[in-house]
Amino acid sequence: NSESHQKLGARLYGGDDSVRIRQEYLLGVGGVKLLHLLEKEIDGLHLNEGHCTFALLEMLKMGWSREDLQKRTLFTTHTPVPAGHDRFEWDDVKSVLGDLFPNDAKELVIKAGDPENGNRCSMSHLAVALSTSVNAVSKLNADVAMTMFDEQVIQPITNGVHHITWTSPVMASYFDQHLNGWRTQPESIANAKTLPTEELNQARATTRAQLREYVLSTTGVELSPDRLTIGFARRFATYKRANLVFKDLERLRKIGAGRIQFVFSGKAHPRDQGGKQLIREIFESAEQIADEIPVAFIENYDMHTGLMMTSGVDIWLNNPIRPMEASGTSGMKAAMNGVPNCSILDGWWPEACIHGVNGWAIGNAEDDRDDD
Repeated sequence: NSESHQKLGARLYGGDDSVRIRQEYLLGVGGVKLLHLLEKEIDGLHLNEGHCTFALLEMLKMGWSREDLQKRTLFTTHTPVPAGHDRFEWDDVKSVLGDLFPNDAKELVIKAGDPENGNRCSMSHLAVALSTSVNAVSKLNADVAMTMFDEQVIQPITNGVHHITWTSPVMASYFDQHLNGWRTQPESIANAKTLPTEELNQARATTRAQLREYVLSTTGVELSPDRLTIGFARRFATYKRANLVFKDLERLRKIGAGRIQFVFSGKAHPRDQGGKQLIREIFESAEQIADEIPVAFIENYDMHTGLMMTSGVDIWLNNPIRPMEASGTSGMKAAMNGVPNCSILDGWWPEACIHGVNGWAIGNAEDDRDDD
């Protein structure tokens, strides 16, 4: 490949709109062409957000009708704010697409309820117009998405996690002994209240110890086996409010000095300066309270770290600005390992929370931001 083409695929979320639109051309059009070269017949398409919308246009070129698209395509939307959906200038779209560009593209975007009224090409609205079948990733997310796509019926299909991947080996062994068929029939986990408590406590003691060892080896922070460990790990977007628990350090000291400890992990989007600032603020707060409340931050967040944390902490904390959390699957990973959630009623949690029984709700499902 030429150097310019190599750069297009070199970095996710890199570059300006001219790079981004070409990346999405590669993803959508290139994805379909690749499957065609591999002689894979495409029975249907599932588009995850608008990044791959151009795949629909390539299918039209290859002989599908618009009726075929409507019958055989599902579009999933996550992002609950208009600013989170890719938009490109129409002239740029035409220059990249060439003869793939539909003559009525602007009308399609407007008809799908674009808040900019077709001023630019909204990839998500173009996909919705051509797909017809649309889902969101939680019930609350569907309610929010309805306000962005005019008169479009959006079905909630709440995200899930792959239960075997996100259950620690220790907990998996415990389930193997006491919950027949859980690997092939994950719905059997609904019978968890029949599990023996003493063995559960033993399994949890092991996973907690494994996390303490991992934290010590990766951060140098020594966690206590006698303190409540609160975990927080996710993408460091500003709406997730990773530093919220440090807003009032004196109050935090009063509640938790000598009794609690924190483990954080996560990464910010390369261009999200606000997200990077959140990480800096966590380190600053950690230094101020280190003598009374240990705070560990595990760098280079990956799947291994995610599993160590969701299986080794005592409480999983989640405090986004509602209703910005589309689903929030990290809390489901914690639940798979016997770790209760303490969370804003956002994403999947309003569907699962029985306050004080299987976890805790923060607040009363308010949409108004109130950090205090």
